[in-house]
Amino acid sequence: IGLPLLAIVALYMTFIGRSLLHRGTAAAAPERRGGRLAGLITTYGLSEKFFELVVGEGSDLIGKNSEESQLLQDFGAVLLQHRRADDTSPPEEDVFESWDLAFKPGDRLLIKVDPDAVEGLAQRHGCSYQALSVDDVLKQRVLFSKKIGLVEVLLPPRSSLIGREALPGRLNRDMRIQLLAMQRHGSLMKHSETASGATILREGDVALARASWSAIRGFADRPQELILI
Repeated sequence: IGLPLLAIVALYMTFIGRSLLHRGTAAAAPERRGGRLAGLITTYGLSEKFFELVVGEGSDLIGKNSEESQLLQDFGAVLLQHRRADDTSPPEEDVFESWDLAFKPGDRLLIKVDPDAVEGLAQRHGCSYQALSVDDVLKQRVLFSKKIGLVEVLLPPRSSLIGREALPGRLNRDMRIQLLAMQRHGSLMKHSETASGATILREGDVALARASWSAIRGFADRPQELILI
């Protein structure tokens, strides 16, 4: 009985089954991955919030780093990448390394900020800016690379993070993780709950974060939180 069945299965897979298998190639993998990342960006309302800021000659940002510039506190701007004007090398894979880099004239800053705030930000700090598409951002490898990735984290009832403050954009240096956006009951969180602009984490919240792969693996090993992607 076994030999005839083996022959039938072999013939089926040779002439029919092959057409049912996935025809994707390794070259198509980045395109599929880019599609998933673009879907996450759209889901969290980030598609229209990416801009490249160029530091002007007389900018008051010169000599300051990201934290000292108050871009996050004053305008809600999140620094995603900081590159020198003459830097022609491929984009840095570990973008967190430039967090303490002092700004110089001509530096290019890839930021996430509300479109209504970018004009005021540029005028106050003497910078020029241009909007970036999702494809532009993905090409810069600031959301997915060999060292960093995007992750969704769901807070179940016993999560140790419930009740803690979370500020989108702030970098946790120890964990090497940066919160980008949050959802609560299926809706985007747009308003802060504290004077510092932070949100109090609650059961069922879903957070989109940019993190090092070591941090993502650390979350995967914690039963108190659930990794969604």
